[in-house]
This record gives sequence, structure tokens and C-alpha cells, in this order.
Amino acid sequence: MKPSAPQHKHSWVTRYFRQQWQLMAALALFLLLTVGLQLGTPLILRAFLDAVSAQAAWAVILRLASFYIVVAFVLRGVRAGENYLAELVAWQATNALRIDLVRHCLAQDLSFHLTHTPGELIERVDGDVGVLNNFFSRFVLVIITNGLIVAGVIWILAAIDWRLGLLLGGYALLYVVAVFWLNMGTVVNFAKALAAEAALFGFLGERLSGIEDIRTSGAAGFERGKAG
Repeated sequence: MKPSAPQHKHSWVTRYFRQQWQLMAALALFLLLTVGLQLGTPLILRAFLDAVSAQAAWAVILRLASFYIVVAFVLRGVRAGENYLAELVAWQATNALRIDLVRHCLAQDLSFHLTHTPGELIERVDGDVGVLNNFFSRFVLVIITNGLIVAGVIWILAAIDWRLGLLLGGYALLYVVAVFWLNMGTVVNFAKALAAEAALFGFLGERLSGIEDIRTSGAAGFERGKAG
């Protein structure tokens, strides 16, 4: 039987998120509401300013002002719900990943645990997965939200004047290309930083757990030299 590792490798994200499709659907709805309200708020403000400039009736001005305030409060509430759902989805997915990682570590033989210290494993299971949690709950959400907002702004400006839409679209494209180009080498360096942090926690964990033995054997100076 051929191993199914490559398929599992490419589907690990869906493995931890597919069981939360209802929460993710609600999150997508909140995200679209956030984008729609953020795009609609400036249009309401423009209508209000146009009404004031045209000296429209006070009833019209007050109606627009009240509508703007209501939309602003609703936007606050939708954003709060969006943040809550994003954190909930990310925490549930990464907690399931933590459980699988712990089971994987416990299933390894003694040579694995002699090579990897408890502090290193704890940092890998908790610290590295915590980075994934922040990525899924904040970074991805910000990227998707801002991307939709920029696309909406470009569409609105293009409807007003196609030259404005073309100018902003070109600027956004150049900005994305520049950001990706500048961050091309950060992935490798970030992985090295996580590995160094895990090694540091492993070193500290071993020394703190054996501090009595180090003191009684007079090896404090030797251990300090290893740390340096």
C-alpha cells in the first residue's frame, strides 16, 4: 500500500478547520459585513456633506447623521463578533494540532527524547503552534479584510472615474509585489529563529531541572561556559 503522507501533507489545514465549517461560515459573513459597512460609511458621510452644502432640509440632514451613527455602532459590534469568531476558530484548530503533536511525541522511542529535550518539545508544541494561532486569527483575517476593502475602494473609484481606479489599482499591485519581494527571505530566517528559541528553552529547562546536581558537582562554571 502506498503511503498517503503527501496527501496528508497538503490537507493538514483542512484537517483542522473542516470540522468548524459553521463557525467559518459565520466568520465569512461577519467579514463581508465589516467590509460592506466600511465601504458604505464614507458614502454616507459624502451624502451628509452634500446635503449640508446644498442646504437641504434639517430632516434630511438629521436622518443622514443618525444613519451614519447607527452604521458606526453596528460596525463596532460586527468587528467585535468577527474578532471573537476568528480567535475561536484559530484556538480550536491549533488546540487540536497541539493534541496531535503531543501524541506524536509520546509515541516516539527513547532515542527521540534523548535527542530533544522537554523544554524544546514544549516550546515546539506550544510556542510554534501559538505562532500559527496568531497567523490564522489575526494575520490572515487582516489580509483578507484589507484586500477586500482595497478591491471595493478601487471599484468605487473606477465607477466615479476610471482613471482614479486605474491609478489606485496600479499602486496596490506595486505595493503587493514590493511586500512579497521584501519578505522572500524572511521565512527561512523566521524558521531559524523559532529553532533557536526552542533550543534555548530546552537548554534552560535542563539546567533549571538539574540545578541542584550542577551545584553539588561544582559544574556551575562549566555550564555558564556552555551557555556563553
